[in-house]
Amino acid sequence: LGAAMGLMCECGYLDPTEADKVPGVQPSAAGILYGPLADLPVKPTVVLLWLAPRQAMLYNEAAGTASWTRSNPMINGRPACAALPNALASGRPTMSFGCMGMRTFTDIGDDRMLAVVPGDRVESFVEELERVVASNTAMRTYYQGQKAALAGA
Repeated sequence: LGAAMGLMCECGYLDPTEADKVPGVQPSAAGILYGPLADLPVKPTVVLLWLAPRQAMLYNEAAGTASWTRSNPMINGRPACAALPNALASGRPTMSFGCMGMRTFTDIGDDRMLAVVPGDRVESFVEELERVVASNTAMRTYYQGQKAALAGA
């Protein structure tokens, strides 16, 4: 990790004043268990999602960070892995645009973003996501009607 951070600073990917500000998971874990959520033998600490832009919009609404009355949307760029400790420390869902390392090691395409939900928020997040999908479906129906009316005018 030290060598990677050194190169990040050396090539200008990361400003040297940022290096000690990049968050890490605390306390350190002895290991990481990855797999489909339904197949995990233990309760997850965090849940990772790879989202297309439309999915990211719905995720953002369900996370509560699309509201004009709230602040501090939890979206970052590099390093993408910082989204995990940010979600754990804040107890809130977070997103990352995805950095070069994430895309290289995971083979996740440029058309996806990383989203992280703290494990203890998964059930409430899914409930809110269902509400958000229903409201967006209602708005789509309304917009389609408006579009049709404008096309006929």
